[in-house]
Amino acid sequence: MTIRISTALAAGALATLALAPAANAYPAGPWGVEGPCTGNSPAECKYVPDPDGLTWKFYLNGEVYSTQYFDKTGQLVCSESKGAPPTGLFCAPIMGIIRALPPFRFPF
Repeated sequence: MTIRISTALAAGALATLALAPAANAYPAGPWGVEGPCTGNSPAECKYVPDPDGLTWKFYLNGEVYSTQYFDKTGQLVCSESKGAPPTGLFCAPIMGIIRALPPFRFPF
């Protein structure tokens, strides 16, 4: 009796796992932003999200090399990279507005 029940439970668990969708996305933060890692597992993504999921950083040799900023709907808003012209003058104020407002599609 216990062998039949165990076999039935194992078969049911296996069927559940086989039919479940693969978890490839990397949602982060309370809004589930996937950032630059859309469709990748955490092991495949070179970017590290901040806890809010809106800021994603790429580290090279222990230093931040590139930062990408997303709105709450997952759209890229601004990015900064070492060696590129500085964009911090407008990235910080825009992200302050995005963090303060509810999720909406940013117009640009």
